Amino acid sequence: MNNNFQKIFYTLFLFLILGVIWQAALHPYFHVDELEAVHTAWKIMQGEKIYIDFFQHHHPLFYYTLIPLLKLFGETAITLLAIRMFMFAMLSASVYVVYLLTKLLFNKNSAALAVLLLSSCILFIHRGIEIRPDIPQMFFGLLSVYFFFQHLKVKKRYILFLSTISLAISFLYLQKAIFLIIILGLCQLFSIFKKRLNLKDFVSYWIFFIIALSPYYIIILLNGTFIYYLNLNWLLNFNWQKHVSPTPWLLLFLSTNFVMIGAYLAGLWQMKKKFTWQLLGILSLLVFLSAYMAPESRAQYFLMSMPLFAIPAAYSLDLLYRKNKILLNLLLPIAIFPALALFYGSATVDKQYYQYGKIEFMRHITSPEDYIYDGNYNVNVFNVFRRDIDYFWFSLHENGGLDTYKTLWDYDYDIYARIEQFRPKIISNYKIENMDHPSINSHYAPIGVYDNIFIRKD
Repeated sequence: MNNNFQKIFYTLFLFLILGVIWQAALHPYFHVDELEAVHTAWKIMQGEKIYIDFFQHHHPLFYYTLIPLLKLFGETAITLLAIRMFMFAMLSASVYVVYLLTKLLFNKNSAALAVLLLSSCILFIHRGIEIRPDIPQMFFGLLSVYFFFQHLKVKKRYILFLSTISLAISFLYLQKAIFLIIILGLCQLFSIFKKRLNLKDFVSYWIFFIIALSPYYIIILLNGTFIYYLNLNWLLNFNWQKHVSPTPWLLLFLSTNFVMIGAYLAGLWQMKKKFTWQLLGILSLLVFLSAYMAPESRAQYFLMSMPLFAIPAAYSLDLLYRKNKILLNLLLPIAIFPALALFYGSATVDKQYYQYGKIEFMRHITSPEDYIYDGNYNVNVFNVFRRDIDYFWFSLHENGGLDTYKTLWDYDYDIYARIEQFRPKIISNYKIENMDHPSINSHYAPIGVYDNIFIRKD
């Protein structure tokens, strides 16, 4: 197969993959985490102070990023689709960084293969189009890795500082970037040991990193939110009561990407030939293992490791292409189509219309001054653009945020008292054990249109 035909082959595959991802992005089932993110941004836009006026246990930059989109598109369910398209753009930018990194370390053919492999990885594209802070955290994390490897090649200090700034931004989007921070630090120490990075650059890197983060921490120290930030983002998360193993997600990753995994393992053997390749192998393994460090690990915890897996895998397949072009062109459809079919089938379910309708219905029958209680969990989520009745407006499930908080600090959560005080226009029955309570029974009736939702009568 000649090079021109090979380019056409890759291009057709890539357009097919992007088409499926785009279709799923426009017809999604919104995960509860996505609606949590949009509602958090909406609350900040209304003047509520994160950590002080309402519960949130993630870094704030993502929510501030969403506010301009909320202002531009308004308080409507269609805004969720607009934000999804923004996430698709950020996912595409992340894939492009992988292309650049692969080309920097290997060659253009490997870079094209890396894009194909990554874009057909079901966990990567499924979580990658969702409205969650993990996506910008991954993008800036990958950008930091790219600039670091570029510095190792050209020895330009400004490029090293670009890596530092990218890493700091990644951290401000999500504190989970702490794992990448530690791993990059270890890789830099290894580089010093191998005489590929000098100590002055290492010290400069981390001094500049601290300087880049300092404005945010100065602000929260001055406005009195630092202790809340520390408790909710770090102490509470480290003591999270619900423990979820990442192993089921790992098994899904292995079963739907066995060609990439096999090529990655073969590629690791090739990584010993050059120092930068060794460093990439170490980085990919440590980032992957870091998913097991968190008490509650979900599919998105593998987002950063999947691009780093795709790069050695792509180089391994490129070596195969040089030896046996026909075999590679047989492996690519095997690698890509099953994952795409599974992803498309799971992502384009009809539940999105039910969600849009419920969110829009609740918005139309309430006024901006009304309160709503939905519990913000799974199918109960319908309050995106109205006020809540308690500091803990989400994470009410067993061993979730509220239960974990109560193991560390005193908190009187009385749903009946809150309903009596704020008189919400709409409530769900989630985590309400006694619907016959006087604050509910004589004041609320089934809404009729949706199950387990009640509207105030007086």
